[in-house]
Amino acid sequence: MSGLGRIAAVGASITLFSQVARLSLQLTSLLVISRILSPAEIGLVAMVTAVIGVAEIIRDFGLSSGAIQAKELSRPERDNLFWINLAVGLGCSLVAAASAPLLGWFYDSPAIVPVTLALAWTFTLSGATTQYRASLTRELRFKELALIDIASQAIATTVAITCALRGWSYWAIVVQLLTAAVAMLVLNLVVGRWLPRLPRRDVSIRRFFQFGLPILGTNVMGYLLNNADTAGLGAVWGAGPVGLYNRAYQLLLVPLSLINGPLNSVAMPVLARVREDEERFELYVRRFHLLSAYLFGIALAVMAGLAGPIVTILLGDQWHDAAPLVSVLAISGVFKALTMVFYQVYVSRGQTHEVFMLYLKTRPVMLAVILAGLPWGPLGLSIGHLVAHLAFWVYSLVLVGKITRLPVREVAGESARAVAVVSLPAGAVAYGVTTLVANPWLAFLAGGLASLAWIAAAVVAAPPVRRDVRLLWESLRLALPGRFQR
Repeated sequence: MSGLGRIAAVGASITLFSQVARLSLQLTSLLVISRILSPAEIGLVAMVTAVIGVAEIIRDFGLSSGAIQAKELSRPERDNLFWINLAVGLGCSLVAAASAPLLGWFYDSPAIVPVTLALAWTFTLSGATTQYRASLTRELRFKELALIDIASQAIATTVAITCALRGWSYWAIVVQLLTAAVAMLVLNLVVGRWLPRLPRRDVSIRRFFQFGLPILGTNVMGYLLNNADTAGLGAVWGAGPVGLYNRAYQLLLVPLSLINGPLNSVAMPVLARVREDEERFELYVRRFHLLSAYLFGIALAVMAGLAGPIVTILLGDQWHDAAPLVSVLAISGVFKALTMVFYQVYVSRGQTHEVFMLYLKTRPVMLAVILAGLPWGPLGLSIGHLVAHLAFWVYSLVLVGKITRLPVREVAGESARAVAVVSLPAGAVAYGVTTLVANPWLAFLAGGLASLAWIAAAVVAAPPVRRDVRLLWESLRLALPGRFQR
């Protein structure tokens, strides 16, 4: 295999390991803090981040993606990008702080104001971090990125649990978010080993804005789609239901993070390098697609089936009402995951305008579908997510052939095969078994084994699935130590 292919395989292996480590830390945080704090306390912070969190998208401005995919990036250009990201981050912090009284009025909760003022400054810290992280990604330094992610989350999780145990209530979560932002900045400064020089007016970065603006618009629309429901839920139903909805969504993000990490950290720089070689480009896209469709699609579907025991084991009995939310959101996540590789394709080829127009047409409709479930509370919103993402998956499959030159029929066939033959049936089998077992630990074990049995049966009985598994194993084998390689 080519040197770039080996870099991609090793990078995927390192990033996957990083995501597993972060998964463990995230689960630890969810387990401990959810057992100490009430749904209303957790919901209070979620109501704030649902609104001001859009600034985290704005402060990037799509410039990190532009820096990663650029064929050439000079030192003065990188310096100018740093100062732009820092300035935008500071501006976002000031706007978020100024909006604190308005948010307190919107949610009819005075406690919202100090929380908003505290969290506002995370955007300045993130703005200073942006180009350091983009440089590490551009240089394919996956090991350093993984260590930074793990260390920063470990520090923030330790601080948050300590604060929660000391009775800091929802401020434990606020401190966690602030600590994570500080740790991320410091570690990137140490590992990046460069200090920005003063900005230069004679060095243009217009091309990065031209590339990044459609990404900014796309990400803002995606953020609104994922967070307007929380804001609406908080305004109509209050902090308690928001807490249930937030924890259900956080549990969903655990397996989804296993998709976002490898795809964002590995797929974009690798695909950007081979975008002019159609044959190699198609090969890498197909491999990344198989990883997301099978490995992570299965994880989400099985999670939906095991939602009941998962919620009881991880969060405790007080979160019992979150179980059906986890099931529905996880199923919607299966269809959401199937479209993630397409986004990487567009960005790596510089087709940001096309994907922006696609999102501009579809995101408002999806948001309307999701919010239509608001009168029925958290479960209604969860069902809205499922309907919206299923429809978007179908619609994107129809249009992707017009936007790119990928073999859409083959990609669509892999998606349908993974969902219809392997993922959803495995989740359904797991759920059926859990209804027969009262003890949550035994239900989790029995349901998990039943889903594995179904997956094994599908591999044995379906030759196309066996071919897909062989391709997946070949990709994984290339990332293993030398004694496993030929």
